[in-house]
Amino acid sequence: LYPVFTDSSMSGAAWAEATYRQYDSLVGGISFHVWNGRSIINAERFAEEIREARRIIRTYDTDNDTAEAIVIDQTNLNPGSAVSPFAANGFEAALWWGAVAATCLNTGDVTAVNWFTVVDDPHHRKGLTRIENDEVVIKPVAYAMRFMTTHVRDSVLRVASTHPDLHVLATVDSAHDRVSLCAVNAGDRHISAQVRLTLPGDMDGAFRAEQYYLPDGAEIETMEGRPDVDGPGFTFSIEVPARTLSATELYRKPTAITPTPPDAPVIVVADPWPQPALSTLNLALTIGKDA
Repeated sequence: LYPVFTDSSMSGAAWAEATYRQYDSLVGGISFHVWNGRSIINAERFAEEIREARRIIRTYDTDNDTAEAIVIDQTNLNPGSAVSPFAANGFEAALWWGAVAATCLNTGDVTAVNWFTVVDDPHHRKGLTRIENDEVVIKPVAYAMRFMTTHVRDSVLRVASTHPDLHVLATVDSAHDRVSLCAVNAGDRHISAQVRLTLPGDMDGAFRAEQYYLPDGAEIETMEGRPDVDGPGFTFSIEVPARTLSATELYRKPTAITPTPPDAPVIVVADPWPQPALSTLNLALTIGKDA
């Protein structure tokens, strides 16, 4: 159902609120676009939009369903047809996507985040790929998208970072045998960070740690081993080079080794959100007209 509002000045949030106020039982969720969010520093704007959508759903609930879908149906580093080739075709878009994806998923409240668009067209040269000499050229943002989907697990853990340049996301698999910590360093300096991780009580024992990297200019991630760590509560260190997407994977193993962490910025990861996360990164890529 699409009610018609004559006030053309209404914002998208106001339109959604008016719709839910009148027709909650007929609506299955909120889908919206986010543009003009080019600054990685302002990635928190995405979380604010998601929280506002959830507030609307909960405030006007009449059918006892407050877990309805929230979808960012279109977003991109570049709004409309105003495209920076440097940003769209280079690693800037990859870093931006990593930060935005981490921010959205950290809410524990988003169903899907879709990049617009898949392939460049004459009016929107900001896709995941472009056609060049009859061949498909994959852009860095597409490799970043693959990196994030590879390292995102089933449920989101609460996470906070004391370092302003680190955008972090922690997830755990449904079997509680694997933890993944994604960290995006969009800055120009190498960061050594100390992670304090508290997991559900059943995640005791030792974990084997591996760290994966996707730096500027790379298409395939690289991996290096890290010291083993003990759960369910433990501390370990990670290294995140400048302008790099990083993922630290922890795999449950039978023995325990206690690491000695260095002095470093702190990332605190706590218990899972109380409800199953609606935030597995769903890249149902959208091809359509740009708003």
